[in-house]
Amino acid sequence: MRRPTRSLRRRLRRSVPELISRRRPARPSLRRFAAVLLGAVIGLCLLLGAIGLIARGNPSKLFGEGKPGTLISVGLLGTAAFFAWRVAVRLGPVRFARLWTTLAICLAVAAIDDMFKLHERADETILAALGADPEGPLDFLDGLLVLAYLLPIAVALVRGWRPLLTMVWTLRAFALAGAAFLAMVALDIGDDLFVRGDHDEQIVEFLEESAKALAGAALLLATVAALEEPLVERLAARRPGRPPRAA
Repeated sequence: MRRPTRSLRRRLRRSVPELISRRRPARPSLRRFAAVLLGAVIGLCLLLGAIGLIARGNPSKLFGEGKPGTLISVGLLGTAAFFAWRVAVRLGPVRFARLWTTLAICLAVAAIDDMFKLHERADETILAALGADPEGPLDFLDGLLVLAYLLPIAVALVRGWRPLLTMVWTLRAFALAGAAFLAMVALDIGDDLFVRGDHDEQIVEFLEESAKALAGAALLLATVAALEEPLVERLAARRPGRPPRAA
């Protein structure tokens, strides 16, 4: 009888290199969507930064609560939550659907948080209750509150990560989202390392908000790509009374 850990290592050795090297063709519509979405988000962030820099000398001027830059990321996160919910509904009552339900809830909460700056206000409330200086040693608390969004997703991944190894395009989009998210958190937590004046602070804020928008775009791409993945289509086709979706 094979040991489970050895079997798992063999499965990972086969799957992980495949994620890097396998070239599963995406549908042309998905490729176009990815190019347009990522290009549009990057272009909009640069445009808003340029407008703010020219008009007010501040590239982050159009980013913040209720401003166009933040509304972009709010819209992306909210739309990604909707498509993650659609994946969960399409999968039906299977364990793998729990991951997508959890992701949909986290993305919806993140969109509301981004719109109303809930974690920043929670940070201020906690620091005020502790009597701590907002610019003092606990300044990193804001970034830790953002990282807390990963906890329920990590718990769901514990029991639902294996099917993801076959979803190549979805995983690639998740990898891009993860890189942008970590860049955003690093800029938030480590801003003292980069900021030497007001101008540096404005640039760091612009880069942080742009990384957030890019993460939202990649998450939207991942959830849309999941609906196109063969695994999701196969699992959906097994549901009683649910014929497979037409190609």
